[in-house]
Amino acid sequence: MTRSKSNLLYLAAMGTRKIDVIYSEPGHYKRLDDTHFASDRVHTVRQVAGYEGITVNKTGDDLLIINAGFEDRLTAEVAEDKDKARKVVLLGLPSLKADMYQQGVLRTRRARDALGESAREVFAPAADPFATATVISELVRKERVTNGIDNLYLSPLSTKPSALGLALFYIRECRGTATSIIFPFSESYATDASEGIGRIWKYELEF
Repeated sequence: MTRSKSNLLYLAAMGTRKIDVIYSEPGHYKRLDDTHFASDRVHTVRQVAGYEGITVNKTGDDLLIINAGFEDRLTAEVAEDKDKARKVVLLGLPSLKADMYQQGVLRTRRARDALGESAREVFAPAADPFATATVISELVRKERVTNGIDNLYLSPLSTKPSALGLALFYIRECRGTATSIIFPFSESYATDASEGIGRIWKYELEF
């Protein structure tokens, strides 16, 4: 999805006005809440190309928003990389499937030590990138007013529509600011974590 996000930014920069994005929802995950999409070995947590924000040297009020799903190990890696930042966990609710929300929550709680007890939870529909972008926008606006934000970090570790929502928020509101999309890049990724196809979604994006 990181490559897709970069392509989205490129299309927006080239003046594209409208595109359609097709997403095929998985029928189910083979190993339920024990599903792994990436290897245990994470090379680095870094900014996604094209979504690098300017850096503010003052870091006392950094905010990290993790769009968390099944990858508790990756969630922990990102949280530990930005250990001084305030943390918000964005969970997919409603989820793609009824049981996926509980499975995702169970996995995210395994990363609680890295997230810290003060981490907040917010919710957005897992299949709706536009709602995700709106929820993040409202959250960030309130955080700026109540606590202030030096550097804002966004990490897409959940569904592809949710990751699309983070990219939309960045393109619409964050270019040229101290906001970055960051990702824990692993050694390898699974190709058979899911089985079957559920619903197929079509999103019409206007820049």
